[in-house]
Amino acid sequence: MTDPEILSRRRVAIAALSSLFVFALSSNALPAVLLRAADGLSVGVGTLAQVSAIQFVGFLIAAVVGGIWADHVGKKIVLQAACALLLAGSVVWSLAGSLPLAFVGGALMGLGGGVIESMSSTVLSDMFPDRRKFFLNLSQIFYCLGAVAGPAMMSWLLPLGISWRVCFAGIAVTSLLLVALYSRAELPVPAHDERIHFAALKAIVRRRTFVLPCMALFLYVLVEASVIIYGNAYLQTIHHAPERWAIAFLSLFWLGMMLGRWACAAIPERVPYAPLIAALLVVAALSLVLQQWADGWVASLVLLVLTGTAFSGIWPLIVGMSASLNPGYSGTVLGVTIAVGSLGCIASPTLMNTLFAHASARDIFPITALPLLLAAFALLMSSPGTPKWRL
Repeated sequence: MTDPEILSRRRVAIAALSSLFVFALSSNALPAVLLRAADGLSVGVGTLAQVSAIQFVGFLIAAVVGGIWADHVGKKIVLQAACALLLAGSVVWSLAGSLPLAFVGGALMGLGGGVIESMSSTVLSDMFPDRRKFFLNLSQIFYCLGAVAGPAMMSWLLPLGISWRVCFAGIAVTSLLLVALYSRAELPVPAHDERIHFAALKAIVRRRTFVLPCMALFLYVLVEASVIIYGNAYLQTIHHAPERWAIAFLSLFWLGMMLGRWACAAIPERVPYAPLIAALLVVAALSLVLQQWADGWVASLVLLVLTGTAFSGIWPLIVGMSASLNPGYSGTVLGVTIAVGSLGCIASPTLMNTLFAHASARDIFPITALPLLLAAFALLMSSPGTPKWRL
């Protein structure tokens, strides 16, 4: 490989990894400033929190549409457009003086974020097919860094009297920097006969190598979101954990996730995806099953952090597996896969509310181990060595 080619690949990697960091800043901005923003806009906290739902809907739509569009016109222009949407949304948020403008800002940021999350992963997968495990795990490490850095910065600035609007202004500046980074990145444009069309899309969505990883990612996200959302309440209500330690669970969970992703990034590319991911899913399921015998909040907390560590590589590895099993039209494949997986965030509250209403408290997390085992089975069935089938 020549020096210009190496430099070009580095520019692409820097742009894609930076995108995940900025996306994490944008997706965690509203929760970090929710109370102050609600007061500033003179609306209730619950009302303003609904902006997150609009942002998530925009994410889902953009992940699918952006992937198909990228396979038609090229990933570079789609990513630049996504950065522009993120820039516009954060500017609207920073200037918003009413709830409708906040909804507009949230929708624009969601549309930009959906493309950035899915297409950044796609670009890394395409540019580094021989190191997918490393770069896709690294991309999620950058997301974790942004998810930690944004709220941490706000927890320091807001008590000093800095306006919550500065948070969104900062995201606007970083979005503009992303546009500049992608303007210097060299990404191939699909040839005419490589562009996505209806027949190709229909063939893709009927493949078991596409359907089963999508199913597995949905089941995994369903459980991950459940643990993240309800872990704090579970520790306090079931095990009577001190509040500071129950809240610290989230930080420890993400720390375990980051350390696990560093470990997964070191896994050689020749290691088969399906058995590796299935093993992580089984370990995570086992740690949730053991919650039934956890004696006290310390043991329960340790098991939840172990769950997070086991979760660490599952998302990036499933994305990498889907890309490796479905060569061609990578934007469409990964865009739809990530969108389907993200639906688990929508289903999670319904699942957990049902369990809290009908199951014994100690059985709640052990029951959520079942979707993880189903996900492991689905991934093993999607491997090339299993019997072929089509819808």
